[in-house]
Amino acid sequence: MFEGMFHYFQFRRRTKVTESLGGGKHPRTRRQVQLGKVQFRLVLKEGGDRVSWRALTELIAPDGRVVLEEEQTVTVCAPETDSYRIDFDLLLRAKERDVTFGQFPVGGLAVRMPWEQAGPPHTHLNATGETGRACDQKRAAWCTVERPFGEETFGIALFDHAGNANYPAGSRVDQQGLINPAISLLGEWSLAAGRERAYRYGILVYRGRGRAETLERRFKTYAPTAGLGSSKK
Repeated sequence: MFEGMFHYFQFRRRTKVTESLGGGKHPRTRRQVQLGKVQFRLVLKEGGDRVSWRALTELIAPDGRVVLEEEQTVTVCAPETDSYRIDFDLLLRAKERDVTFGQFPVGGLAVRMPWEQAGPPHTHLNATGETGRACDQKRAAWCTVERPFGEETFGIALFDHAGNANYPAGSRVDQQGLINPAISLLGEWSLAAGRERAYRYGILVYRGRGRAETLERRFKTYAPTAGLGSSKK
């Protein structure tokens, strides 16, 4: 039903990552991590009305130490009449040393609809009622991107779970169909050694133009309560 419409989604690692050096109670020097390699592992699971996979990525420094683990769980739910939902859960885990994520306008989960230079333009709508480029870097619980394909319009809504850190996130949007609730848009943040931070997102892929009241109802069904996103061991 939606073949070719959903271009990609990914976790963007463009946020600058640094690690702390030294110890004790005094402020410690930091250096930017020059990552040696990324190691990837995958586990697939199927259910009656959904399929999911969990991927563990290890960000490894040139000296062989694992600096950060990134665990993603993606669940694709069975289609409804004119929509389907993808749940994206992300866990970031610092290993032996503190890890700092520098302030950056993009980074984290990103979705994009196909873009054609001569094609129809994309439109955006967010939970606060802003539209188009006015949505860019604005904090909102959800944001959409839509465009026509032939005679029909399709859209993607990205839901920022109410328990995520810095909820609601400021989302980067552009004229090429991007939505990215950037995890470091509001400023630098850190994970202490051995600590982790979780993020959850819902991605609703739908046919037709999205109505604010319908999207708000779907968002509340997806994320009715807070309680996730804090750093913990």
